[in-house]
Amino acid sequence: MIDVMAFLIKHFHSIQVCPSGDDLGSVLENAGFSDREIGTMILFVQLLNDMPMMADFHAPQQALRIYCRDETETLPAAVRAMLHTWQQDGTLLPAQREFVIHALMHLPYDEITVETAKMLVVLALWAAQSEDGVAAADGEALLYGNGLMH
Repeated sequence: MIDVMAFLIKHFHSIQVCPSGDDLGSVLENAGFSDREIGTMILFVQLLNDMPMMADFHAPQQALRIYCRDETETLPAAVRAMLHTWQQDGTLLPAQREFVIHALMHLPYDEITVETAKMLVVLALWAAQSEDGVAAADGEALLYGNGLMH
């Protein structure tokens, strides 16, 4: 999945120019990705495209996120702790955290890992940089910089 994300960041400078749906599926299929990876990335891009609707959600940076029972039972404590830490230190905005949680809840339980959450954080940050008009210097910096994917 990290390879698919790196491909998107490398080939599309912003979420606005990244195709979605069947168009994205065709691009990823032509690049040689598996049907499973393609389906998951189409879902993530759709959720990212829906994220601007959450931009009006401005919880205070120090607000405490209360997880519902389903989220607590599904999301590992390590994932919840990582999201909390990154929100508290300003790496992740509340709306971005909500995107990550929402996307994770769409995955099979065995795919919900810290590494998958980190990948979703990178996607959320890529989309936010696109919205702010700040171009990513390079996709690898997003993947491997700031300790996100180590």
